[in-house]
Amino acid sequence: MSEIRMRNAISRLLSEASAELGIYLQLHPGFEQPKLWAHTANYEFRIHVRDAVPDRVLTLSVWPLDVNELGRLDRATAKRIRAEILAFWDGRTAVQRRFVDTTKPAGPSWAASGIGPWLGGSTS
Repeated sequence: MSEIRMRNAISRLLSEASAELGIYLQLHPGFEQPKLWAHTANYEFRIHVRDAVPDRVLTLSVWPLDVNELGRLDRATAKRIRAEILAFWDGRTAVQRRFVDTTKPAGPSWAASGIGPWLGGSTS
């Protein structure tokens, strides 16, 4: 899968989410190109709001085969990423960094809070 197609698919999704939220979402500087995620075939994208203080970053892990030959994200993956973006920038959380692995099902409530069981959160 072409990294350019992946980048374009994510950029298209960011444009739609930016229009809906009324903020300027972009790929984080230094991470404009997808990075191969260690020990997997997944690619990592880092998203932030331009000129925001403090800088909040949403990191996405995306499976390359979730992008088709036309450069479009799989419908389920696009829906998941869109929901994660809207939840992260909905104004109800102060979490500055969140990691979302789109290859795994959405987790329990701690996943939405940004606090995992490894940080003392609950898994139920």
